[in-house]
Amino acid sequence: MRKTAAFAIASAIALSLCGCSAASTASQQVSVAADNFEVVRELTVFNNVTGEILFIAQGRMSVEVDDVDSQLEIMVAQPDGKYEKHFVGLNETTTYVVKDLAGVDVDSFRYKIVINPDMILPFEPKLVTGGAE
Repeated sequence: MRKTAAFAIASAIALSLCGCSAASTASQQVSVAADNFEVVRELTVFNNVTGEILFIAQGRMSVEVDDVDSQLEIMVAQPDGKYEKHFVGLNETTTYVVKDLAGVDVDSFRYKIVINPDMILPFEPKLVTGGAE
């Protein structure tokens, strides 16, 4: 049992240290910050054939690419605490650019763990006395 636990811990540490460059750590942290609406961005969608701009959005947003439906799913945080969800269809003649307008401070040498407290189920530990017979 102890050998299995030790192996699991050693494996987790080894996997967490593999491929952890400062750039990949910073990139991951910026992505997490953007998904938490901490980054001001600009999204521009344009037509590749005509050069016409089809859609522009600015603000604190999270942008996800849905490859199955060929669309962008954009969640925008409003100043009043409300959220809006927009969809932009993509095809072979459209391109999009997401630009970071303000930047965000991240530590490229340490990971940042974000836990949503609403997702943690409350529980009360129970003290069990006595032994198994």
